[in-house]
Amino acid sequence: MIKSGKFGIYRGNEYRIISDESDQYYIATRDKNKIDNSFIDKYDSGLYRKSINLNSLDSYYEIEPKAIYHGIHFPVRTKILNHQVCLGTGDANLARKMKFERTDKYFYEKWVSEDEVQIVEVRKDLMLKSE
Repeated sequence: MIKSGKFGIYRGNEYRIISDESDQYYIATRDKNKIDNSFIDKYDSGLYRKSINLNSLDSYYEIEPKAIYHGIHFPVRTKILNHQVCLGTGDANLARKMKFERTDKYFYEKWVSEDEVQIVEVRKDLMLKSE
């Protein structure tokens, strides 16, 4: 699995940050080594979460994964299937040149071996909300 989405550092551990329809924020993990009795598994799914104030985070950021393929940065899907990753582009000329397949009116994709790409995490720091 390739990391993507919003994350934060809370008490020395990295957690995924999720929110609900009422703008309540939670730290979330499936790693039982990162939880205590203040975390709940609301849906009995193995995802433990704890309500937090964003200001209690040491840092808050978003990760957007990219794949470098033949020296070019491409958006990449987060799932790896059979050691293959899916790259995408909206650039028709680049898609033709790199032999991508058209999957939508203005989008092209190509599955390549994960050995052919370098996955990089583009990190963007996010502002903590003041209360």
